[in-house]
Amino acid sequence: MALAALAQAVIALTMAAVAQPTSDRAEDAALQRARAAFIELRYNEAEAAYLEALAKGGNQAAALSEIHLRLGIIAASSNRTDEAVDLFTRMLLIDPKASVPADVSPKVQRPFIDAQANFSKLQPCFLEHAPVQHWPATGGLELRVRWDTDSLGMAQGVWLMRRSADNPTYRVAEQRERGEVLFTVNRNEVPEPAVLEYYLELRDANGNTLRNTGTAATPLRVAEQTAEVAAVEQEAAPGEAPWPWIIAGSAALLLVGAGAAAAIAYAVIPPEPPDFGKIEHQIGQSW
Repeated sequence: MALAALAQAVIALTMAAVAQPTSDRAEDAALQRARAAFIELRYNEAEAAYLEALAKGGNQAAALSEIHLRLGIIAASSNRTDEAVDLFTRMLLIDPKASVPADVSPKVQRPFIDAQANFSKLQPCFLEHAPVQHWPATGGLELRVRWDTDSLGMAQGVWLMRRSADNPTYRVAEQRERGEVLFTVNRNEVPEPAVLEYYLELRDANGNTLRNTGTAATPLRVAEQTAEVAAVEQEAAPGEAPWPWIIAGSAALLLVGAGAAAAIAYAVIPPEPPDFGKIEHQIGQSW
């Protein structure tokens, strides 16, 4: 009964976070078999199928976290404590917010607590990329990416998946050098209309995704630069400030300021009223 309750709790925790496939292919059959066997408490079959799905690759981060969670539960339940600690630690490196169900037995809870202690001393992998919105006026499109692996070395490289209007299938490019890497797409590789869709994935040695920017369903998009955008960028370019307009604007401000100063002076120091007697005397003398 305890195992049945544990299985149901794990199912409730993880089934909502089932990953979408990395590519357009259907979800891996091994992962489906593993889930079915786990539900039915056939742990030997579930473990073998989960290991098969892990080796085949193509799992997104949520599914990868699920695989490590359930393999960790199976290992802990089989008294393989050290293996369970390692699996739970890897799960936390994939998803730092992951956890085991609250009602698991101490046999499972203790290795997870040890894994949390291990995780606090480790560095997760990271993937950084500033999306590009428009093609440059000249030259190829440069996509700059920064990445690094985790303390256990699970992350092995960053993958660029890109497609254009003429070909809905994603093309793959790979970079395994850690740090800042550059992907370049030549303008002549993308026919009109010049719209490029892409996403990035940080993967392990088997092609499982640990981190991503964009997905196949929600890719990043680079469109042709419009005339309006080009004009705005040219106007804001360094060293090309519109000096004639600045000078004209400054002169107008000076004129407005002078007028305002005169009005203030008139209000503060009004002119003396005319002396009509003196004016009449001066007119009489002139005659």
